[in-house]
Amino acid sequence: MLAFFFCGALCTVASLSEYTEKASTAGFTIRVLELDTNPFTADHQRDLAKYRNIVLEDIAKDPHSARVFFGYSAGAKFAARLASEGETAVDGVFLLDPVDGPPPLQRNLTKFPIFLESVTPIWRNLRGKSQSDYPSALKILHTELGERGGFGGVPCVSRAFGHLWYTERMGAQANETVRLENVGHLDPLSRRPNFPGNAACPGGTQEAAVQARENALDAFEVMLTEIQSSNSSLQR
Repeated sequence: MLAFFFCGALCTVASLSEYTEKASTAGFTIRVLELDTNPFTADHQRDLAKYRNIVLEDIAKDPHSARVFFGYSAGAKFAARLASEGETAVDGVFLLDPVDGPPPLQRNLTKFPIFLESVTPIWRNLRGKSQSDYPSALKILHTELGERGGFGGVPCVSRAFGHLWYTERMGAQANETVRLENVGHLDPLSRRPNFPGNAACPGGTQEAAVQARENALDAFEVMLTEIQSSNSSLQR
């Protein structure tokens, strides 16, 4: 079984350590894909092509195995876009405070395009299985404070391309959307990365952050358990 983790701009491998550990414990082979965050070289279009090749190479080594995409922040646009494509269809998609389009204060849609403007609803590409096979196969978790204005009034999560944008494109009748109360964009992470941009994302209390992280981890574990159980049945 394969689990691909797509990081956002304010995210590192360590930021997702508790989530990758959940997947590893459940028997998934882990692949973490980090974005190029250098403002001079960053290019989401290029990264999409690179990620697609990596995913296809890993799938080719184990084509019948179950697979999951986990996307955080801008990483969610890559997870959702690839999950909508037939070649890279998956068994589960878990999106944590997702955002599409360019980063805050960026307007270059050539390098930072909107990926989900016209895609096949993801639920139609769930490896040919029905929603009843995986009741929790599509999850969107969004933070209450993520779309509120941060530094200079610019939110870390675009209101136009946040969780509602994803809900519409994933197939509203086939996913579960959960709001993480009283927390900001960085709070559900295992470890807050030491980036200058952190100050631009308002957060909640430490207690609220711990609870949000526990809720997100529990939701992810439910998805993994369902897919693991179904995969085990198919292997018998």
